[in-house]
Amino acid sequence: MARLEAADSRVYGIVKVTGYTSPTKVTVNVLNPLATTTATKIWSEGAWSPHQGFPRTVTLHQGRIYYGGTERRPLSVWASVVDDFQNMRQTTNNDGGRFLTLSAKEANRLMWMESQDKLLLGTSGNEWT
Repeated sequence: MARLEAADSRVYGIVKVTGYTSPTKVTVNVLNPLATTTATKIWSEGAWSPHQGFPRTVTLHQGRIYYGGTERRPLSVWASVVDDFQNMRQTTNNDGGRFLTLSAKEANRLMWMESQDKLLLGTSGNEWT
C-alpha cells in the first residue's frame, strides 16, 4: 500500500490585521506574500494570538516540541514535526505535526507536561498519558 500526499496543496499567505473598517474590509501588514488580494472565504486565525491566548506549558518529547493549554483551548496540545521544532504542519505522515484536544469530562486547564517514557499531561483535576 502507498500513500501519496501533495506537499503544498494550497498557497498560504500571512497577514496581520492592523485596522478594521467592516466585515469585508480590513487593513493589513503582509508578513508572507499572498497568492491574491481578492476576497476569500477560506481563511483562518492563527492558533496563538492575543485574542486566542498563548500556550501555558511547553516540553520536548521524542523529537518534537509540544505546546499546551491556551486561554480559548485550555485542553489542547500542539506538536511539531519530528526534529523540526518550528514546523507545525499537520500531515497524514507519522512524523508530521499534531494537534489534539483532551476528551475530558471536566474542562480543567492544562497545567503541565512532562517527557518520560510517555508524554505526561497534567490538568488542574487529572493526569493523562
